[in-house]
Amino acid sequence: MKGLKKHLLDFEIVSTGNPKTLVFVDASNYFEVPERPLLEITLPGYNKYFLVNITYNRVNTLNSNTIGLTSLLNNEAIVDLPDGIYTFRYKICPYSTTYKDRVHFRTTLIEEKLSCLYSKWDVSDCATNDDRALISDLAEIHALIEGTKSVVYKNQKKANEFYKLAFKLIERVMCRLDKNCH
Repeated sequence: MKGLKKHLLDFEIVSTGNPKTLVFVDASNYFEVPERPLLEITLPGYNKYFLVNITYNRVNTLNSNTIGLTSLLNNEAIVDLPDGIYTFRYKICPYSTTYKDRVHFRTTLIEEKLSCLYSKWDVSDCATNDDRALISDLAEIHALIEGTKSVVYKNQKKANEFYKLAFKLIERVMCRLDKNCH
């Protein structure tokens, strides 16, 4: 009995903390060299996808230029990629039957805000009660961000709700730190 010859497509989207890039890692097993692998990316707030050429069996770093969101004329035109739900379809020939879909909730920009919040926290000047409240708020923010990423596969509406709550809580804590600690 002969083994089945078929491609087993798989990929990961890796968070790097860089708001200008998105990392696509091809983790597929191919039975032969694929012809012109493509990635359809639908960004948050867009109804149509962007089509990107992918190098198979490699790490592909994408930015607003390589995705087609901005012009390739100069590197200063590279913009931050938005947070939110991204849908991906990685496909190889025959494109209509050989593909892998995945959703991903990007949280890079909110994590930058969280980093800013940590930098504003002056533990030497704040009162103990303020520290306890801040620690509790930080734990809730982290839980909401992790919840956002965890539920996006099953419930995109809930993922958006978690994200919005985390964003509001960060804003509220930032305001409190600016008034109380500095």
